[in-house]
Amino acid sequence: MGSDKFALKVEASGRKAGINLKTEVFLSGRIEADMTAKAAAAVTKELYSSVYPHGVYHINEIFNIDILPKQVRDKIIIKS
Repeated sequence: MGSDKFALKVEASGRKAGINLKTEVFLSGRIEADMTAKAAAAVTKELYSSVYPHGVYHINEIFNIDILPKQVRDKIIIKS
């Protein structure tokens, strides 16, 4: 059967000011549904409390990690 464990890894690479850069972000834990709910609640709170451009966007196009609750941010490992 399945489990409540989850893992997420995001890699980004590119050039900035002529320098090749790579960043990796890791997040893992348990109770994936709770983590999804916390992220969705944070996005909803931001949408209702601030002004954003009209249109259809992916979450990462207008938000960053800073909107997530501290207990979620503390579990994120960023490696550059």
